[in-house]
Amino acid sequence: MCGSDMKKHIRFFRSSYNNSKLNVVKTKVKLWVELHRPIVHTDIESESKVVVKATYENWRTEALFLPYSFSGHKQRGLSYGNYPAYDGDVYIYPDEFEPSETAMVFYHRMREDKCFFPMQIAQQGLTEIKDQLWNPLTNLTFGGIFTGDFLKFVKTTDGQYGQTKFRGWQYETSKPAKHIKLKLFTTSTRRKHPKNGSSSLRQSSQTQETMRPYGRRTCSGGKRSGAAAIS
Repeated sequence: MCGSDMKKHIRFFRSSYNNSKLNVVKTKVKLWVELHRPIVHTDIESESKVVVKATYENWRTEALFLPYSFSGHKQRGLSYGNYPAYDGDVYIYPDEFEPSETAMVFYHRMREDKCFFPMQIAQQGLTEIKDQLWNPLTNLTFGGIFTGDFLKFVKTTDGQYGQTKFRGWQYETSKPAKHIKLKLFTTSTRRKHPKNGSSSLRQSSQTQETMRPYGRRTCSGGKRSGAAAIS
């Protein structure tokens, strides 16, 4: 569902002074993605001033063991692709999280000691020319920054998607407003030193912010390890 179909109207309720009835505040939430910058926007407009709660949720909070069994082959496809019969231990490793008072930083650093690429080279019989091949996973760090107008950190939350547990970092606007904008910057970098992952993402997001936006696209769908829930 794209374009104007993505424009939604949701209702926020608040008690009246005498608590005898509820007043309905019409609020419009517009979700859109830029074409030339990797930034996701959530624009909130309300007839009356409202407080917005926004939670970043992620299920990759700890190492997830993928068992070696017939039933576990589908799970291993999440990590080892065409190695369903590999009898070693296979894990999905956790992301890194750095919540601050006004923004949520999250990223994943590819591990050099557990990289899939060398194993694939050996499996394909390409060991003799491995030095000629480019490894797209070397020093790769990818993630994003979630921030917005008047946001302040409130608390962490826990829940479950089906059989998978997740953790959330909840933010709330520090004051009621009629117009509120939230942004999710996504980016990737290649640095040799893992400790530079967070600072590299911040620098990249600042660069994105100063770039000229050429257009936008509204769209829905997709599956990610993290998500932003607005209430």
